[in-house]
Amino acid sequence: MPTEVHSFPHIRDRASVPGMMWTNVLALLPAVFVSLFFFGFEAFRTVTVALISALLAEAGMRRIFERRSSLYDGNAVITALLLALLLPPHLPFWRVALGSVVAIVLGKEIFGGLGQNPFNPALVGIAFLMACFPLPPTPVMGPLVAAAVLAGGLLALVKRLMNWEIPFLYLASLSLVSMVFKQEAPLLLTNVLLAAFFLVTDPVTGPLTRSARRYSALAAGAVTAALQPFASSLEAVTYAILLTNGLSPWLDRWCRPKR
Repeated sequence: MPTEVHSFPHIRDRASVPGMMWTNVLALLPAVFVSLFFFGFEAFRTVTVALISALLAEAGMRRIFERRSSLYDGNAVITALLLALLLPPHLPFWRVALGSVVAIVLGKEIFGGLGQNPFNPALVGIAFLMACFPLPPTPVMGPLVAAAVLAGGLLALVKRLMNWEIPFLYLASLSLVSMVFKQEAPLLLTNVLLAAFFLVTDPVTGPLTRSARRYSALAAGAVTAALQPFASSLEAVTYAILLTNGLSPWLDRWCRPKR
């Protein structure tokens, strides 16, 4: 009987991948609730459409490729929530649905599913939308949403879903390069905080070794800051992290222990 081989992330303690994913979902909920408070029905519609589209796309792809259902692991929910939080809440619903489907199909399932995708699925969906349609600017929601994202990030840190160094290095690099270019560091923007705590820290699309993860976070922050004068904050975050996702194998090879 053939042995089923699973891809990373591999867990070395009692934690499980679904447990980690659903804890991340819980960490995103404060930002979701604040978005609903600020934008009401538009935010509710965006979140709902993103969730339904992602779940249907994953179920359909699993059926097409005759793979076991993976809806229980919560990864499609995380992808949908990140997509909904990053996109402008007043975006037409069909664009949200299209971005969510692309995120699941081209960002994850086409590569074999969770653990085998080289790029963050939510950012793949957003990059596709930005390439096809001009996205309106994401409105600034003020310090309350920043506090909500930070609260979720702290929960993820307490639950040991990430190493504190990664978001810190990303934000520090972003601030330093912004100072070099004599521009304001957008540390309290929703896109930047979501990137710091929920995108740069992705265990699947980031490097494997600890030192490589540090370099990846520094590079992502620097590229985000360098793109600020030429792009929106969403574009800067998206392209910076997708670029560093693509560099992950080379960073791992460069930082490979000699022994």
